[in-house]
Amino acid sequence: MAKNVGRNESKRDALLRENERLRLAIKGLTSTRRYTVAAAITKEAVKYGCIGFFGWLSVRELAGKVTKVDAAVDMCTSLAESLKELVPNWFVQIFTVIVLFVSIVLVKRTRSRNKSLITRLAKTTADYERSIDPKRTSSNLGKDGDTNTGDGL
Repeated sequence: MAKNVGRNESKRDALLRENERLRLAIKGLTSTRRYTVAAAITKEAVKYGCIGFFGWLSVRELAGKVTKVDAAVDMCTSLAESLKELVPNWFVQIFTVIVLFVSIVLVKRTRSRNKSLITRLAKTTADYERSIDPKRTSSNLGKDGDTNTGDGL
């Protein structure tokens, strides 16, 4: 019986030493993570600080001066006014409806092509996974790549 007590004590001591070793490793990882987060925040602060500073310098330098941008804005304004005189309102409305219709058709065509690509890739991926591991089960994705309704959040 004394042998069992000695073994339990040595196992307990080994577990305590392992626990302490793991605590030190976790402590090292958390301090490393803190430095990584601090470095990332500093990097973003420097990046956006520089953008803001040089934007401010540009505005300060150009304040009150006439530039080519002013001329371009004046040209676009005069172009818009001349279009209002040349083109009737109904034409603009019809043109807007045509552009909207063409946009909707293009979006539907793009979605259809993406869906067919996903279907083809899902089949190829499943075949590849089965070739690597014949016992592999499906991830229960639909044939078209949609998530199983029971898996929703």
